[in-house]
Amino acid sequence: MSALGRIDTLSIEDIPLPAVIGSFRVMRECNQAFADLFGYEKSQLIGKSFRMIYIDNDEYIRRGKIWKRNLEKNLLYVDERNMVKSSGENFWCRVHGQTLNRTNPTSRALWLLQAVSRPVAAAGLALTARQRQIVAFVAQGKSNSDIAREVGISVRTAETHRSRIMKRIGVRNAAELAAWFAGSNEPGLPHLVR
Repeated sequence: MSALGRIDTLSIEDIPLPAVIGSFRVMRECNQAFADLFGYEKSQLIGKSFRMIYIDNDEYIRRGKIWKRNLEKNLLYVDERNMVKSSGENFWCRVHGQTLNRTNPTSRALWLLQAVSRPVAAAGLALTARQRQIVAFVAQGKSNSDIAREVGISVRTAETHRSRIMKRIGVRNAAELAAWFAGSNEPGLPHLVR
């Protein structure tokens, strides 16, 4: 036995972050922290599609294609996305996914979530789901090539999205865009409504 002792079993409730185990985009098991994060009872989530915590069907489909491609290739997936609570409130969430079945990565995966303190809507600006996705990737430090690969678009299309977003928001570079996204109070930058 090690100095740290022995762990015989670990349940999903022992995970301190909101956690859910999914199988082919259906929630099979979750901890109370996950249910609390989204404002549901655990019984309202188990056996249901992950669609119920996405802001819309397009985002659900788009993210599904991305995580499937990444899980099958890397067995691990990380991103930030806008999610929705049972009350209808949108919020930003950092998501980490890890397959639990190496031979069929999407058949069983563990997802850990963490709410991110970040405003959802911009003052006078309504970003599309694709634009929010691009901004989130830029804020994570991803290049246009990385974004194109993650999203399944051409590098030129990623560049065009990024350029249009920056022009619309009124920022000059990726650092300013990331600061805007984070709700930075830097002088001269547009601010998000909190």
